[in-house]
Amino acid sequence: MGTAERKEREKEKRRNDIVDAAERVFFLKGIDSTTMDDIAEAAELSKGTLYLYFRNKLELLAAIHHRGLTLLTALIAEVLARPITGLEMVRAFSNTLEDFSKKNENYYHFFVHMESVDMASLEPIMDGWACQACNQKGNEIITYLTRAFQIGIQDGTIKDKFNPAMLAIQFLGATRGLIQLSYFHRSGHIVAPSLENITFDARDLLRNFNDLMIEAIKNEKI
Repeated sequence: MGTAERKEREKEKRRNDIVDAAERVFFLKGIDSTTMDDIAEAAELSKGTLYLYFRNKLELLAAIHHRGLTLLTALIAEVLARPITGLEMVRAFSNTLEDFSKKNENYYHFFVHMESVDMASLEPIMDGWACQACNQKGNEIITYLTRAFQIGIQDGTIKDKFNPAMLAIQFLGATRGLIQLSYFHRSGHIVAPSLENITFDARDLLRNFNDLMIEAIKNEKI
């Protein structure tokens, strides 16, 4: 192994160690309460060294968000590989998201938080890799969803009047919107006065939305 390659591997290991430390602190103290000083202490680094790897807290948030997205994307890819109908895949995607939210609650809370952030507006103050990597995972999820709807149309379980790419965008857009709605509601922000005294969470909203979508797109002839 050459010197340059060894240094690059050492740098990548240090970067991962920092993200590991940041995860522990964020998951323990919460996103808003965690500071870069806390993360530097947990990583056993000087604050100056920490800033060599991550320019700000947002870049660390994006790195952890990317980890969660990578895990979720792998689970969604596994659904696509199952020998089931396209309609069953769509339902399985929603079930996968719900299961993920239960088994990986810390990452799920990151999703909820990050969905309330306009990533594009943060690009000037973040490493370009952070936004691009998260966007890439989002594109992979869109591709998997589109393929599931295509399979459903081909196997006759989903009505052929729908455009699979449009369905995928609508499915993901509605899912993200419901997660954002839940986040703002839980944070005490009144999205609409009529919702002020209603208790709900993202999981209930997603489950109900999935039922609505399945009923709307399924082929009644099968």
